[in-house]
Amino acid sequence: MQSIGSFTFDADIGELRDNFGKPVRLRAQSLQVLSVLLSRRGEMVSKSELMEAVWPETHVTDDSLVQCISEIRKVLGPANSRLLKTIPKKGYMLAPAELRRASLEERLGMLPGKPWVAVLTLALAVLFLWATWFLSEPVSRQVKTVAVLPFVNMSGDGEQDYFSTGLAEDLLTDLSKINALTVLSRSATFHSRSPEESAKDMATSLGASHLVDGSVRREGDRLRISVQLVDAQTGASLWAERYDRELGDLFVIQDDVRSQIITALAVRLVPGEADRIASGNTVKVSAYDLLLKGRHEETALTREGVTRAISFYKQAIAADPEYGDAYARLANMYDFAARFGWNDAGVIDRKLALTTAETAVRVAPQNPFAHWTLGRILARQQDGDPEMLSRALGSVSRAIELDPKNADAYAFISLLHIGSGRPAEAKRTIETAFRLNPEAPSWYVQNRGIISFMDGDMTAAVSDFERAAEKNPTASFTRLWLAAAYAQADRGEDAEWQLEEAAALGAPTTIRDAISTNPIFQDAGYRSKYEEGLRRAGLAE
Repeated sequence: MQSIGSFTFDADIGELRDNFGKPVRLRAQSLQVLSVLLSRRGEMVSKSELMEAVWPETHVTDDSLVQCISEIRKVLGPANSRLLKTIPKKGYMLAPAELRRASLEERLGMLPGKPWVAVLTLALAVLFLWATWFLSEPVSRQVKTVAVLPFVNMSGDGEQDYFSTGLAEDLLTDLSKINALTVLSRSATFHSRSPEESAKDMATSLGASHLVDGSVRREGDRLRISVQLVDAQTGASLWAERYDRELGDLFVIQDDVRSQIITALAVRLVPGEADRIASGNTVKVSAYDLLLKGRHEETALTREGVTRAISFYKQAIAADPEYGDAYARLANMYDFAARFGWNDAGVIDRKLALTTAETAVRVAPQNPFAHWTLGRILARQQDGDPEMLSRALGSVSRAIELDPKNADAYAFISLLHIGSGRPAEAKRTIETAFRLNPEAPSWYVQNRGIISFMDGDMTAAVSDFERAAEKNPTASFTRLWLAAAYAQADRGEDAEWQLEEAAALGAPTTIRDAISTNPIFQDAGYRSKYEEGLRRAGLAE
């Protein structure tokens, strides 16, 4: 049995399984490709070698292999798919195995049958804290950089992954609103970790001063949640708690966890922050649970995932008709479905996206995500209308007013600025986004690459597009931008390779369609630069 991130592959029967041992569906050829890559893990395997191994004495085109690679990446998901690397002009490589991250309960010795370990660990932690408090010299105040790790699902049911992950994501989001803290992004912290890796080692690799870790066990409506805050420099636990409650108490638990962490970090909130981070949650827990399911489904942004997410968000709204977050999430999914042409009624999806986003702002006028969503959808539907562009800029600016540390809003408004021919503003806002979120997700990096591309700096553009593709290998539009940048940098073969990958991932196959799916670029000069790059890469008119 061989591991691929949180998945395992049984070579004897040719079967891929998730982290709970559940078989994952893959076509026979894709399983064979995966098997070959696993047999030579850590090595580059050329296209010709893979073609010969999987399709011996059979005439097939490179497209068949690229389709298999794309299918494997989609099944593995954004985090695990990074392990499958493209080596331009050569082939593919599966990165060396990574061990799974142990749960908090395992590391604290809290699993049944190990009570003495928990007692010993607690005693040592108390002794260590006492020694640190009385013997250490006063330390200067430092900027606190917090890494929230994904909570481990202890339910024994992979279907519950959405719940543990969602709780950690929301805690990360809440803490990131505090000015005195720098909170690392989800893309920086939500990955596998070896059980032997200490908190101090992980913090060093992440550049964090503190770690928040946890685990969740859910059985019906009963919750068992364990959370701890660790001083990464010393490895000492500054605060730890276990909650054994009913699902209906979930918001109370979340409020207490957030409050205890803020207290343990000795953070002084500035005026307005307490109100901004307080949940004041009037949402029904059942609706929130459905929202978490939808968020989990939409992560990979595949057609199937978006379709399921739409269903969950509709159910959440039915359970709570005033749920602003659910409306905003639903609006985003309609927008993606329209953008990628996943439904026959694309025009209807566009209208639904806009009206649903407007509803989100109406029912939740103080929700920055709702304003960010409306601005994003207005920008994609502006079709050269300066009034809609003005509304889009206003909505995203309002999101920033409501949440001054909203890195996503800064990253997106940078794209609006470059698309409108304002490079100076684009550079300023993307730099702010990276300052607020140094370990940025792939789309930040892509946006910065677009700004460099339009500025004529192809070296910087190629570097960012390559990095964005590495962060999210299933993002088809990143591949198109990378192909255009390679072509403008006189790297024609690399450009052709990226066009193949983009097509396999479902990207537009003509320049006209690629431009129509990027309506933000209304500046004629900048739009022509993108067209020329795609043309030189070999994309059809």
